[in-house]
Amino acid sequence: MLRNGSVQRLREALRQTRQLAETGEVLSPDKPPRPGGMRRGELKTAHLVTHPMTLDQGPRGYDLFKNKKEGCVRAVFQPGG
Repeated sequence: MLRNGSVQRLREALRQTRQLAETGEVLSPDKPPRPGGMRRGELKTAHLVTHPMTLDQGPRGYDLFKNKKEGCVRAVFQPGG
């Protein structure tokens, strides 16, 4: 069971993920946007990936994400490995 603070952090991470997907940048109320943050390495996204996997692990990753098993928030598939 998630505590209230955990739910808030998760909601904020999901909001930032959506924003990143739409704009390429994460905006926060206390920090104005800076173009190219991802290219400069300023935008940290590693915490959004809970289950990195190879492409051949796709069916398992989809099951983990769909059924929220093993705390899966985001399964990311990478070729090779």
